[in-house]
Amino acid sequence: MGNLTVEQICNGTLDQLKDWAIEAYESEENKARQNDKKQRKFIIYIGRSVYAKLFGFTMQDFFTDAKKSLEAQLRTKLFVYYILKEDTPFNLSVGIDLGTALEATLFGMDYIVTEAADPTYGAEPVFKQLEDYKRLEYPDFYTSGWMPEAHRLYEQLKELAEDPFQVYFPGWARGPWSMATILRGFNHIFEDYLDDPEEVGEMLKYLSQARIAFEKQRLKFLGLTPQDDSYRWTYCSYRYNHNSDIFEDEVDGSLFSAKLNRELIIPAQKMLADFYGGPAYYHSCGDLGNFLEDIASLHIRKYQHISPATWKSYDRLNQLWAPEVIAQISLKTTDVMNIHDTHEMEKVLTPLMTGLKGRRAEICADALFEGGWDLIENVTRWRDVFRRLDETLPEG
Repeated sequence: MGNLTVEQICNGTLDQLKDWAIEAYESEENKARQNDKKQRKFIIYIGRSVYAKLFGFTMQDFFTDAKKSLEAQLRTKLFVYYILKEDTPFNLSVGIDLGTALEATLFGMDYIVTEAADPTYGAEPVFKQLEDYKRLEYPDFYTSGWMPEAHRLYEQLKELAEDPFQVYFPGWARGPWSMATILRGFNHIFEDYLDDPEEVGEMLKYLSQARIAFEKQRLKFLGLTPQDDSYRWTYCSYRYNHNSDIFEDEVDGSLFSAKLNRELIIPAQKMLADFYGGPAYYHSCGDLGNFLEDIASLHIRKYQHISPATWKSYDRLNQLWAPEVIAQISLKTTDVMNIHDTHEMEKVLTPLMTGLKGRRAEICADALFEGGWDLIENVTRWRDVFRRLDETLPEG
């Protein structure tokens, strides 16, 4: 049927959206994207909050009404494919995740859904004292926190979507340090480290054990093994995750020492790595420069996130990671939103594209949770500059 227009995507019925999605998936262009092994790709990750404004759905609808949620997801997928036209292959995977709020709810924290943003969690720590984790049982895949609602939406989405769509069930993405800062509080956890670092280490191990217990239930429900990389789910509205991925945004060399990471965080992360056969992806928006050797010991298999703060350590990272690991390099969100001059865009993109040392990479305009059509106009300008450079610059 050729390209869809914005008007068609915004106004299509659910049946039309499903038909168009299947057509996009089966298209020759999509087959080419699926088989494309070029060194450099450009990926655009825009959050649900922006699409909500573009397509006229609310966050309350998205997280409570399966039909409206499915329509919103299909509009978004078609918009990315036909309008943004970046390098992501089209897939027929749909489902609902609660983002960073899911794991917090498993321990009794409230989740908060507003009209303008993704769900978040309450500010009051669950662990009033460091030792409070000892009184808790592991979260249950069926009954803890948001899980009853997740199961309801999962079943309703399966009825609505039907074959050939695959409805995913969200998983546990946060690593043990990230969970500790959520459940105990960022300032408290550093005070605890000064007072009783050994107990902090035990709490981190408990949090990894809790994830493993939860994942055993989830994987059994889905008929998967911990090492299965074929099952993917969408996290934080746009990241396409493996079950084994570890998200540790709070692991940041500007906040604490390599000693803390090596002695307390890495042992807990290795428990997850051993369970999954190594994480497929490790993510942190912080500065990982002082932690690279220790993170490499986790044996990351597919992707490594590289924040703007970590880019300065790329050469060392490139030496440590297996050749097949893809570098997921994030642009500064403020650059993507605020730089409009194409020459300035070239100055930002060129060193990233030419400094890869032979490694495959995805250059990502991501974490875009604010804006509207102005954002769409500018992010596609970044895409066009990247494509022009990709044709002229030698491989990095």
